[in-house]
Amino acid sequence: MNNKTSYKENGIFFTMFELKTIQESISLIVFPLMTVFIFKTEKLAWNHLVGSLLISLAVFVIFWKW
Repeated sequence: MNNKTSYKENGIFFTMFELKTIQESISLIVFPLMTVFIFKTEKLAWNHLVGSLLISLAVFVIFWKW
């Protein structure tokens, strides 16, 4: 399923902003996990956790129906 077929005008639930937010948040979750657990080239630090919390806050702001 790509962004164009999931767009709200096509009868699906998400707007373009929401789709982009989903795409970016998945990328920003998967990449650090792969780096730490599969490639084992980095270690998680406190700033990574704070950044993840801020990303979660951004997802909340985008999806909350104001």
